[in-house]
Amino acid sequence: MSIAYTYVIIDDSNGEDVYVGSSRENNRLYFHERPENTTSSKQIIENGEYRFEIYETFKGNISDIDLRKQEQKCMNRMRKVYKMNVVNPKNAYTSEYHKKLKQQKNRRENKDRKRAYDYQRNHWMYSWGEKTYEPLTMFHIKDDVFQ
Repeated sequence: MSIAYTYVIIDDSNGEDVYVGSSRENNRLYFHERPENTTSSKQIIENGEYRFEIYETFKGNISDIDLRKQEQKCMNRMRKVYKMNVVNPKNAYTSEYHKKLKQQKNRRENKDRKRAYDYQRNHWMYSWGEKTYEPLTMFHIKDDVFQ
């Protein structure tokens, strides 16, 4: 039987910044306090005034996806209920529904960008021919060559 938990590291100097994480290791704070820490919790720990609290403990077999879902719920709760600033740069879990919504939004934005680019390109091509005062024929070869 494994134990997993979600935890928070709260900045006590302002009481607003919080880092949310999840782990299966007992000494997780040790890794956050090390100098080689590259996570966003580093800004809270370097401040010096912080506390580490275990938010929720899960006993039994919990999958990594379910653990990330619980971590994301904790992040959402910290933002909405407690009005805290979560310093995590990314969400812990994104559902397939939200991934599809983001994909559709990007597709729609790219269509608009491509449409604007095509308009500019076509405008440039046709305006170039008008400014050169040459007949627009294939490869700029005049018709009298073929006679």
